[in-house]
Amino acid sequence: MAGVAGLSVTNHTVVGAFDHELVIQAGVIASLAIIACLVAVAVAGRGASNEDSGDSGAEPVARRVVRVGFGLVWLVDGILQAQSAMPLGMIPQVVQPASSSSPSWVQHLVNVTATMWTLHPVSVPASAVWIQIGLGVWLLGARRGEWSRMAGWTSLAWGLFVWVFGEAFGGLFAPGLSWLTGAPGGVLFYCAAGVLVALPERHWESARLGRVVLATLGGFFMVMAALQAWPGRGYWRGAGTHGPGTLLGAVQAMTTTPQPSALRSLVTGFAAVDSAHGWAVNLVVVVALGVIGALLVRARPSWLRVVVVAGVLLCLADWVLVQDMGFWGGVGTDPNSMIPTALLLVTGYLAVSSVPATRPAVVPQRRVARGARVSWAASLVALIMLVVGVVPALAAAADPRASTILARAEGATVAALDAPSPWPGWSGATGPSGSEPTVVTFLGSCDARSDLATLRAAQRDLMASGDAMSVTVATACAAPQAPARWRVARLTPVELRRWRAAFGQLSGLTSRPRGDVYYVLAPDGQVCDALVTGAAPVGGPLVSSNAVELAGVVRRVALGL
Repeated sequence: MAGVAGLSVTNHTVVGAFDHELVIQAGVIASLAIIACLVAVAVAGRGASNEDSGDSGAEPVARRVVRVGFGLVWLVDGILQAQSAMPLGMIPQVVQPASSSSPSWVQHLVNVTATMWTLHPVSVPASAVWIQIGLGVWLLGARRGEWSRMAGWTSLAWGLFVWVFGEAFGGLFAPGLSWLTGAPGGVLFYCAAGVLVALPERHWESARLGRVVLATLGGFFMVMAALQAWPGRGYWRGAGTHGPGTLLGAVQAMTTTPQPSALRSLVTGFAAVDSAHGWAVNLVVVVALGVIGALLVRARPSWLRVVVVAGVLLCLADWVLVQDMGFWGGVGTDPNSMIPTALLLVTGYLAVSSVPATRPAVVPQRRVARGARVSWAASLVALIMLVVGVVPALAAAADPRASTILARAEGATVAALDAPSPWPGWSGATGPSGSEPTVVTFLGSCDARSDLATLRAAQRDLMASGDAMSVTVATACAAPQAPARWRVARLTPVELRRWRAAFGQLSGLTSRPRGDVYYVLAPDGQVCDALVTGAAPVGGPLVSSNAVELAGVVRRVALGL
């Protein structure tokens, strides 16, 4: 589903509602967090002895690096999700470009969450903020034991969801896959980190886990080197008669995004080098990935530190010169793949080189109890954030209707009129039962399909909840097909202008607005409210949003509110 047509990503109505939602939810989280911390202080000390075996010693340094490192990355991602352009810019600027070149079945999967986000551009983006901040807090605070491992599993679950539905499998099924631009998706490394944190700590007591991590990364690097070297994919070409090569095109696109001037200079300089020496640049990348990958697979202690340092430096160079640090310009949601890759490299190295010959010294019980209280408090606060994030997202997933915030963002307003109908014949008595509100609208053109689509959607909404409305459509064109509880009044052009003006005087609408106007009449013929909508493309989210707004007005009239 495309972004909402006609709405700027900086639309003040949506952005204001998004900011307000975050503030309200932050207040709820803060209040519940105070209670959670008091509970943690009261009970966590007694549960310190129930921590995992080995928790009386210091946390393995490699595990601490992966836990804290990815906790900070999740935290940064959550903060980036709170950008004002996120509600209306995420889908058209991030999700859709990521899936546009993937197979149709991938696009179909991505469209599930894209539709949910588009229809509910306040609650769903706010959910993403708290879920990711919650994961960061959980990983940072829960240092040991079951709580810490649960944070790892939860990080894995959310990471897989984002990788599939947000990153379109990291472009794995799209052409042009390249390690340089972030393949196979940065969040896949978050998933790997989640698995490492979720492992029982006994796995960190030998160098075997570190060797597995490094060998896996080495195999990954070699596969990426082969892909980078594959001919015909455009990476061996800089500037040419057929346009820029694949890498040069990606880098040049990055130079146009808003960013600090120093960073733009670096990226622009690299673009100039690749333009003139595209073949040599790609050769360096292929050789570096291949050699580093092969040496990581062998993992010889004598050269391991040098290899890991070289891998980290290669990641940092690509992060700055190609990925433009991941989050500058547009709607950046994460630092891309290089920082997570570097964190895993360091984790693997430390897991190999920092394994103690014997079990660590026993930590004093007071310190264990203090750590347990911190873990309890952080875990409870994180769970509160996750609940505050997940519940609205689930509610949005279960609601196929668009949020009314879209209609209001496009200019929809409700005017309270409370005046007799200018045409007594148009009253609630025209309905089949004579007891439900009637919606009166004037078709301004013979192709006013958005008017009718909104009316039909509002009627379906009301019927689903056991409510009802009658509809009177005044038109000078051929009568549209009339569903149940509809009346079509065929008028002359003169009559149509006359009665539209008469109703318009009630609401102060002496000229036709940009969108549509729906007058809601009580069963006794009193004109209670008028819903004035903005222009809405047929079948788009704005039609659904206008319909939900209209159905709400009808319900209020039916209740006499």
